[in-house]
Amino acid sequence: MGTTVLLVVLVAAVSGLGCGWIDWHTEVHDSQIPLWRRTIASVGLLAVTIQAFLFLASWLILGHQAVSVWRLPHGLLRHMQYAPIALVLLVLLAVPCVLMGKSHSRRWLLVSSVALAISWLYVVRM
Repeated sequence: MGTTVLLVVLVAAVSGLGCGWIDWHTEVHDSQIPLWRRTIASVGLLAVTIQAFLFLASWLILGHQAVSVWRLPHGLLRHMQYAPIALVLLVLLAVPCVLMGKSHSRRWLLVSSVALAISWLYVVRM
């Protein structure tokens, strides 16, 4: 049951991130939105995207799937110990930046960022 809930949350987070990237293209080219607001929204989208990649990399390394499939170098595994801290800190960066944007997907990006952080805490607890 817990794994099913985790997968549903992750699918929602990834779909929200995809919606954010699709909506970002229209927001960047909208000249009615001030440049500072477009820039901050882009930083927020980038923070949520980095958060998703860190979550995926950490999850694969925890499951020992990445080591056998991709043969990652030892140095990368040593530096991935900081990924959980980065996942939590990226929420503190992503939330205000996403809320500053005017796109229709900002709620989805906000949910994606928080869902990835909570999912990481759930995966660590497993």
